[in-house]
Order: sequence, then structure tokens, then C-alpha cells
Amino acid sequence: MAKKKETFQRKQTPIRTTRSQRRTLIKKDGELPDGYKKGVVISSIGRVYLVGPTESDSDNEANIIECSPGGTIVTPHQDTTIIAVGDEVAYIESGSDGESDIPSGVIVKVYERKNSLSRRAAGKRPYEHVIASNADQLLITSSMITPDFNRRLIDRFLVAAEIGGIPAALCVNKCDLVDDDIFYEQFEVYDSLGIDVFFISAKENLNIETIQDYLEGKRTIFAGQSGVGKSTLLNRILGGEVQAVKEISERTGKGCHTTSYVKMFRMPGGTSIIDTPGIREFGLWGVEKSELALYFHEFDEYRLNCKYPSCSHIHEPGCLVQQAFVDGLIDEGRYESYIYLFESMED
Repeated sequence: MAKKKETFQRKQTPIRTTRSQRRTLIKKDGELPDGYKKGVVISSIGRVYLVGPTESDSDNEANIIECSPGGTIVTPHQDTTIIAVGDEVAYIESGSDGESDIPSGVIVKVYERKNSLSRRAAGKRPYEHVIASNADQLLITSSMITPDFNRRLIDRFLVAAEIGGIPAALCVNKCDLVDDDIFYEQFEVYDSLGIDVFFISAKENLNIETIQDYLEGKRTIFAGQSGVGKSTLLNRILGGEVQAVKEISERTGKGCHTTSYVKMFRMPGGTSIIDTPGIREFGLWGVEKSELALYFHEFDEYRLNCKYPSCSHIHEPGCLVQQAFVDGLIDEGRYESYIYLFESMED
């Protein structure tokens, strides 16, 4: 009988410094120890995870356990992030070691994810970095100006969301800073693709209720470009200074990272928000170059009748997607975004 595939990942705990570095054995199945409890990962700080109750609770600071990965973890996830915010896990409480007021524990199992938002991890070896999992939707946060909205990053998020099985919408902040319709017209293409677009000003509390209605009763991942005001928006929604807010760097015009780790905020009524660090680069994971066009749905009615089955829709003669672009039937910015993404992907 062939031996089951087992993988190892090194873990390190930056908060509880008395724990030594160990190796974690990853197994696809196995018995769980007696006395285990189930919870959901609500924050990830390096290799330390805060685990809360599986059901939403108005007092969600109660019953929080600070966990590290166990020596052996049962999980179906191979060659990917073992534990991510949003994961449902089984853990064993181990009391407190005196370094923290929060009880400690060890994660022994990570259950199957229903979906995930992932990107290609940095480094030479291809690796899936799961940003967050088990979400009902993704809210891509952008801004009109300071910084200008990054269409290529938005389109990367839309592709990643569809690959991961998460419906996505777009939130455009800082609308109080512009009064020209040309700014708004740039987002009409997303509305035509059936993607909800919310125009707000977190600073001026403009249209925040539209975001609150969108979030109601669901688990939503907040993700987007650095410096667009995501933390200010989160403070508005949650009613307090829950996230540090920093000004845009005057020297570079790029956003300063105000969120250094992934964290879930849970509210009464089943509403929760997974806040993620601002992102400047986002490598796609889980899609081949030849499949990229499948995620640009304005191509759909043209690409199926292209002259070549393996058409890249960039340079081949007889390409109906290229012709549709020339005829003004495909948005110029979206087509340019497709070409940029295609050419940035490895063969």
C-alpha cells in the first residue's frame, strides 16, 4: 500500500518567546485527542492564532484562546497556508504559561474550507498564500485619488475572488475629494459586469449606510490598496478607533501600512469583517495563462469563436476579442489590464 503523503512546515511563535521552534507534521486524516474544542481563527499574527467561538457572539472578546500549531495537524490542505483567519479549527487548551492573560492552546485540526482568497506567495517556490477563508463576500477597497485607484490591482482581486469562490464588490472611498463625472465614469465597466460599486467618503461619513447594508449578516473580507482609507471606513462601521489610521506618505504618495496582520471583527447578528493588510502587489494563484481570459467576462461572447482555440486574445490574427476591442465593445482599461496580467504571468 502506498504511503500517505505527509508534508512538513516549520512554525515559530513570535509572541510566546519561550517556545522553541518546532516542525509540524501535516496529515490528511487522523484521530483527534480527547477534550478537543472547535473554534474559528479570528486573527493571525505570525505563527500565533487567536481562536474564538464558532458562533457569532456580541461579547466576542470572551472565550478567546491564543493558539499555536500542534506538532501534528490533521488537515486536507497541502502545499498551502495551513491556518488562515476564517478557518474552522479543533484545538486543545493548555492553560496559561504566565506570559499572557489569554488562555493558550494548540491547534490540532483545520477543517475543509468552503472558499478562500489566495495569492501567490513571495519566493522562488510556488506556494498558495491564503489571506482569509470561509467568507460570504469580498469588498475590494479603493479610492478616487490619493492614491489614485489601481485598476490592475482591482482586476487581480476580481480574478482571485472568482477562483476562490467568493462574490466580490467594489468600494470607492474619498468621493468628497472629486466633483468631476469623469472619475465616476471609469467605474461604469464594473457595474456593466454585474459588480456592485459603492461610492463613499469614510472621512465625511458619506453613504456609509450602503456599506452597512451590504455587510449585514455576512462575513466579509476587506482587501485593497494601501492608503485608500480602509481603516477609517472600518472605524466608521464599528463605531470606534479600532484600527490605527495614518496619513498618506507625502514623500511617495503611496499608502502607509496601517494593518500589520489579518483580524476578524465580529458584531451582533452574524455580521463579521475580516480586515487585511493594504496590498501593493498581488500575484495570482490557481490560474494558468491560458485560462485568464475566462475571468474577463466581457470577452465571453467573442472568445468562443476565435480562429485559434488557444488564442491569447492579444496578437493572433482573426481574434474576435481584439476586434471587439477595436470596435469599442470592450473597455480599453479592462483590455489593457488583461494584457498586463497575461504578460506578468509565468508560462
